[in-house]
Amino acid sequence: MTVHVGTFATGAATIDARRTRDGRIEFLLDCDSGSKFGDDTTVATGTLSIDQAREVVTRLVDETPWLQRALALQLVEQLLEQGTETLKPQKQDAEAAKQA
Repeated sequence: MTVHVGTFATGAATIDARRTRDGRIEFLLDCDSGSKFGDDTTVATGTLSIDQAREVVTRLVDETPWLQRALALQLVEQLLEQGTETLKPQKQDAEAAKQA
């Protein structure tokens, strides 16, 4: 799975993660447009166990405020896009509709 987050003005990155045949995670976090992670690196890559990969990626996100914001905004956009399903009426609403 590949995601592009952020903007050139605030910081941007490409994040790619894939499961290997042996169950490990191959990941790449690559800063775009001169952005840097909180530890001043621009690229993080590796093939690690899921726990190790989670630790590395979480550390980078924790240390990089612009990446935190970019990921949060990406999540909000996805929620809003997927949240267009019709909500089921609650029991009270259904009973009120029957009486009307």
